[in-house]
Amino acid sequence: MSSKTTACLSGTNPIILGVNECNQGFYCPNNTEENPPQYCAPTPNCLLRRLQLAYNICDEPQGIYEPIVCVAGYYCPLGGKEQIPIPSQEKNMYGLSSIFLNEVSDIVGLGIKFNSIGYRIKSSGKHIISEISGSAHDTSLLGIMGPSGSGKSTLVNILSGKLQATAGSVSLQGVETSLSDLGKFKDLIGYVPQDDVVHPHLTVRENILFSARIRLGRVLKEREIQQNVDQLILALGLINVKDSLVGDQERRGVSGGERKRVSIGVELIAAPRMLILDEPTSGLDAQAALSIIMLLKSLSQYGITVICVLHQPRVEIFNCLDTLLLLVSGKQFYFGKRSESKQYFSDMGYDFDPQLNPADVMLDIVSSPLPKCQTPAQNVINGTGPKCSGETSQNSSAPSKAECFTFEKLEALHSLHRTRISPWYRQLYLCFSRDIKQQSRNKGSFLLELFASVLTGILLGLAMYEFKGQLYQGMFLPPFQTLSSAANYTLVPEMGVLCCLAISFASAAPSVSAFTIETQLLRREFHSGHSESAYFVAKVLSSLRLQLLPSELFLALPCYISIVSTA
Repeated sequence: MSSKTTACLSGTNPIILGVNECNQGFYCPNNTEENPPQYCAPTPNCLLRRLQLAYNICDEPQGIYEPIVCVAGYYCPLGGKEQIPIPSQEKNMYGLSSIFLNEVSDIVGLGIKFNSIGYRIKSSGKHIISEISGSAHDTSLLGIMGPSGSGKSTLVNILSGKLQATAGSVSLQGVETSLSDLGKFKDLIGYVPQDDVVHPHLTVRENILFSARIRLGRVLKEREIQQNVDQLILALGLINVKDSLVGDQERRGVSGGERKRVSIGVELIAAPRMLILDEPTSGLDAQAALSIIMLLKSLSQYGITVICVLHQPRVEIFNCLDTLLLLVSGKQFYFGKRSESKQYFSDMGYDFDPQLNPADVMLDIVSSPLPKCQTPAQNVINGTGPKCSGETSQNSSAPSKAECFTFEKLEALHSLHRTRISPWYRQLYLCFSRDIKQQSRNKGSFLLELFASVLTGILLGLAMYEFKGQLYQGMFLPPFQTLSSAANYTLVPEMGVLCCLAISFASAAPSVSAFTIETQLLRREFHSGHSESAYFVAKVLSSLRLQLLPSELFLALPCYISIVSTA
């Protein structure tokens, strides 16, 4: 029997596939020009395997020269002589170590514990949330879930220091902190809002670099800042779009998932001890949402405390959580390990269809009018049940860092973060440079201001045209008052009103573009420790440059029309 007839495990003759080399995506280690890729009839066991609906790939090739499907996680180029490992996002996370682990502090994450947190609107007395307790520690990912209006955003605003609770207590890394002082330590916490609040006229790298220069400018040199930014961009998977404009609804830029990563990177570059995100997966497709949560999971494994609000997560996202806090109508329904949440509801008499997403089932349960908010069982709160893969225990017998952490150390950690922020004059220069760059890329706004100035100048000139340059003539002094012509006493107030309207209209366009559009950006930057006065002065100085030509046209056109009317 020839070599070709013995090349198949089934003993049948092989069939040459008609190509001289292996296709992309297949592995052909034994193929040569004399022995091109071949097809072999499967053995009986392999045939039964291939007829199955799932897991229907045979364990081994059916012949010496039969192509093999490239193993999952590897890339097989054309020719099929090698299997190249595909780099994963987790492997790229090494760049974060230079940002977080090179700090002078011996602590990376910042644990938080909150007890009986409540918030009440003083004017109406309405309770938004009440009696909510829980905790989040380093190396953990806490997910907050609940129906719309359950108080999820209010809770994360309180934990991030944006809003002061009206009841309850909070401790940071085991140190009791008053509710009024929680906002003082907001420099230690990175807050990512639900909307992607980033500068649309800057590139991905410029957005992150600006945040780094402001928040790390006093302790790091420019070269070190640039290196940290590049490493973070690589870790976030944004290397291919780092020089692309972020864009907005009017001007298309990067994708929604990439924009969300930029928003996370703006906070992450400052090496926060805790990262809080309000619905980071909102508005994203399933794959982009999963990639964001996997990124947050990787961050938590570096020791950063991560808290995020989730709205109807898919099962893969739900399984990434270490701890779950479930809210309903402003009250706590469940807090404990994510892996034990299903058993908790089962103990209450609810059945889970194995084909359904547990997160969806839980939200359906708490959204119905039947369940009552109860205090979770003690074993659920303490997390004494078995851990799932990659899950961290909340009650470890090993000594915790919080046991030796004091208020003085917390103050020192806060002072360390405050001293990293660039001085005022440096922030002024950075804000001014950013404004100039934004204005150069937003020519439409400048043309709008120019049009408004020209239009109001022409209208004001036409309003004065019929008076031929003589806007007011009063009475002669005695005894020559009888020689006076009739005086138009209504002309002065009329012209005053016209001038005020013209000036208001001409200045409205630059004011809107300069301040109103950036309101959300300002709130985020001010919360992160940026100087309000430096921003305002820089914005005024940069706007003066743009207002030079429109102002000249606004003044020149009425004067020119008045001169023409007297000719």
